[in-house]
Amino acid sequence: MKLLARVSIAACVAATCFSLGIAQEKKEKDEPKTERLELNSDLVAQVPASWKVQTSEKQFRLVEGTLPSAEKGGTDGVLVVFHFGKGGGGDLDSNLKRWYSQVEQPDGSPTDKAAKKQDLKTDAAKITWVEVSGTLLDRPFPASPNVTKKPKYRMFAAMIDGGKDGPYWVRATGPDAAMLAHREGFEKFLKSIAKK
Repeated sequence: MKLLARVSIAACVAATCFSLGIAQEKKEKDEPKTERLELNSDLVAQVPASWKVQTSEKQFRLVEGTLPSAEKGGTDGVLVVFHFGKGGGGDLDSNLKRWYSQVEQPDGSPTDKAAKKQDLKTDAAKITWVEVSGTLLDRPFPASPNVTKKPKYRMFAAMIDGGKDGPYWVRATGPDAAMLAHREGFEKFLKSIAKK
């Protein structure tokens, strides 16, 4: 009787281990792949492998990239990481106001009231990020009088305060559908920021 009980317990343990192994393997297959992204000389992060990011040759832009649309033939999202050095780029409040001014609400209400703002903290940085949807007022450069209105767009913008040479500024914009498909990836990217 004792032998039978031991055999039954061993069989249950083996079956459980086998099931856990399959579950772990499935979890690893289901988790999206990531790639390492270096932010200047002091911070690193992980971004979804589906993002097409590359270092930028433009002044103050470290990284530029696209967040592929989930819809066939859809418009991709655009990602830019800026770094202006110590004391550059303004403070958080002035950047929040600038970000809010780049998106209009369809009903004319203030964008800062519609925005979702949250604070995150990693071992390497304090992060404030904003999510806002509406009509994007797209300009070829910040002070340009030429504005293209893009309705049903969404912006993710963040200040990463942890760089030894000043904060990093992240801005990602695109059609609602594209950006919502990348929202989880964007949040994971921010949470992954670490020191080199």
